[in-house]
Amino acid sequence: MLVWRLAARSSRLFSTRVDLLNKLAEAADLPAAEKLFRELAAEGYQQGSRRFHYNLMLKAFASAGDHAGAEQLFREMRSMEIQPSPRTFGKLISAAGRAGRLDKANDWLQQLMNRGQGSDAGIVFYEMLDAAAISRDMEAAKIWFARMDQVSLRPDRRAFNTLATTAAALKDIHSAKAWVASMMHACFEPDHGTWAALIGAAGAAGDSEELVHWKEEISKSSRKASVYEYSAMLKTASGSTAAAESVLSHMQQASVQPNVVSFNTLIDAAAKSGDMTKAQEWHERMVQVSVKPTIITYNTLVNAAAKGSQLDMANHWMSCVRADSLRPTAITFTCLVDAAAKSGDGNAAEEWLTEMLNADIRPCSMVYTILIAAQGYQTNGRAAEKWLSEMTRMKLEPDVITFNSSIDACAKLGDLERAGAWLERMLHESGIWQPDACSFGPIISGCARLGRGYRDALQWFRRMEEASVAATVIQFNQLLNALAQDADGHDEARKLLVELKQRRLRPTAITVATLRRVVGDRQVAEELLSSAGLKAPPPQRTASREAGCEAAAPGLGPGLVG
Repeated sequence: MLVWRLAARSSRLFSTRVDLLNKLAEAADLPAAEKLFRELAAEGYQQGSRRFHYNLMLKAFASAGDHAGAEQLFREMRSMEIQPSPRTFGKLISAAGRAGRLDKANDWLQQLMNRGQGSDAGIVFYEMLDAAAISRDMEAAKIWFARMDQVSLRPDRRAFNTLATTAAALKDIHSAKAWVASMMHACFEPDHGTWAALIGAAGAAGDSEELVHWKEEISKSSRKASVYEYSAMLKTASGSTAAAESVLSHMQQASVQPNVVSFNTLIDAAAKSGDMTKAQEWHERMVQVSVKPTIITYNTLVNAAAKGSQLDMANHWMSCVRADSLRPTAITFTCLVDAAAKSGDGNAAEEWLTEMLNADIRPCSMVYTILIAAQGYQTNGRAAEKWLSEMTRMKLEPDVITFNSSIDACAKLGDLERAGAWLERMLHESGIWQPDACSFGPIISGCARLGRGYRDALQWFRRMEEASVAATVIQFNQLLNALAQDADGHDEARKLLVELKQRRLRPTAITVATLRRVVGDRQVAEELLSSAGLKAPPPQRTASREAGCEAAAPGLGPGLVG
């Protein structure tokens, strides 16, 4: 009897954890879902449940839009000789669609049909319809909608809704209205999600007439406006505090309580406009009305703090994440690394990466790029080697921005040989990484700054041309700066100005100022410009703006990582 009770209790605990796995899958919490999935597998599956558990984990990858992860899990599933079901392929199709890979979604469908497992048409057609919608491929969505009728599968509210909301997301108000009309003709009333999407589309398109129209349609509908519609209205009004307050007032009059989406919309709008004070006020008001912030709320606030180089504020929001017992995501940690980097604290940036890894969250290549930019100046350029080696270990592919950060760090430290080595690597593997003007700029500028002379600077400039990278006026300014160190650069300056004219580039205030250093006189500089068919810009209009561009152009720098 005791053995039976223990077995029953064990079965209930197992079932509870499977339910938890399903919830984690729906929430797209991949790290937690995979950890639990592996624990359940280690304990041994119940009879006939292996495919069910794999399908749940595929659901997690689908929710997160991680098609690569779903594909890898499917290969593992097949290696264990677990037969896939139509639901398996449905989740693979969904993962592909959410990742924007409609081609892969079609491949999975073809595999399903080849296996003769297409009997559950509803799952497959709706997954393909959703995949097309998520990929914003309206034509593909229409095709799948039409094919439903061909196999005698009657489209329901969800199918019409998908097309109407997709059209709305594409700001195609005319098509959205047509699909809503078709929906109503088929005796399906638009739901709250439909109305919210239409209001959002009208607001995004700046179409005030359509906005009024949809609000009137909602008032005629048997469905009263819910928090979804009001949240969409808040988004359209979020650029104006007064307008947002007015929507909140209408919500209260209609006895509709704002939810986390409503406040997240307001916080996001304030953060994007750079108004951190207002973002904090919305957060405080959110807490006051007992709406619990989510990790999305805090990610928005941490990101805003990072953009403002406010490390203390970013740390404060992270403490709120912990106080609210929320699980930080990859976005949370990436923003924290960025906040530390932009504040000039490379050590803090590395500490946040360590905490990210300890939380079993896989960083993306951007995190390492931020670290290279943040620590490059503190470590004599060694950070580039360290973090690129770590990226290789993590099987992450560096991108152009990663290399540009490495080049910029080395060049600013005066190590042009090491900067050149990074650039040579890009050039030799151009099929993988295509250098841009910001790859060459730090070295050209470094030749002038370190007294290497005009010839070395010009050599890198010509290498840039050979690599089919278009020069900007900034690189010409850098060449002129190098030329200013030569005893007689008058003739060479004229050649550069003629080339500038041929490329249809306009001189800037910095061009004039640097040219004056080359020839020793502003009037002579302007005469040189005129002889090349160029006109000097008004200094007061462009000097400060160009100075900022000139400083930013050579590399990525800690403050320029998005």
